[in-house]
Amino acid sequence: MERRQWIAPDGSGRLSVTRDGREVQPSGVFATGGLAAPFITVTEVEAVGAELRAWNPRGLPAVAVKAFGQVWKLQVVPPALQHGLVLHLAGFSGLFAGSLRDRPGVVAVGYIDEVRHHRQMLVFDARTGGLTSTEDAALEGSTLPVPIPSTFSETEWVDSGYCSTTTGSP
Repeated sequence: MERRQWIAPDGSGRLSVTRDGREVQPSGVFATGGLAAPFITVTEVEAVGAELRAWNPRGLPAVAVKAFGQVWKLQVVPPALQHGLVLHLAGFSGLFAGSLRDRPGVVAVGYIDEVRHHRQMLVFDARTGGLTSTEDAALEGSTLPVPIPSTFSETEWVDSGYCSTTTGSP
């Protein structure tokens, strides 16, 4: 499945979701509030941290990793916001970082949930620091009905940017 989205800070925009080359639901044009999303419009490091702490009041590393990916899914992330997001994430203990053998040129940051036997990873372009994908995997001991280990959710960014219409590409 491929998803393309154009979302304005007022929650208006367009979704194009395709499966096997055909547009499927929830594709469409949405009026103000129809695609409501918690945009982060501040870029100062302290203000970004404050917004993210509101999303994660218990300060859980798993929620921090998930929130990081959500911000990238919902909006274009300019360098100043990216800086604040990364610094906020760096404040959590229990995260791991490293390179991926099967993907040269990337760096991964992740968290292993020992209770749910689940790994969350954020994969970054080592050159630009931009998020290229998120991945959720079931590990040994997981109760998910999938082979172990197994990736059960992955999002990859092909393109991200600003455009003046909901019909163009960045």
